[in-house]
Amino acid sequence: MLRNPGLVEAPLHRADAKRVGELLRDSGTSDVVDAHVAVLAGHLRVPVITSDPADVSRLNTAIELIRI
Repeated sequence: MLRNPGLVEAPLHRADAKRVGELLRDSGTSDVVDAHVAVLAGHLRVPVITSDPADVSRLNTAIELIRI
């Protein structure tokens, strides 16, 4: 996947980091990566492709999930 030329890396900016922390606090979870994915998907209004949809759905139930 990292060799895909369409891949865009998303840095964890201060505002997103704050939202990540809020999501983790509110959900009672601790996976920063899942929370960052949830924040980005919310901003971009895109689905999340995941093998564990329960993790992301706990963070944001409005995100469309594609299970693999």
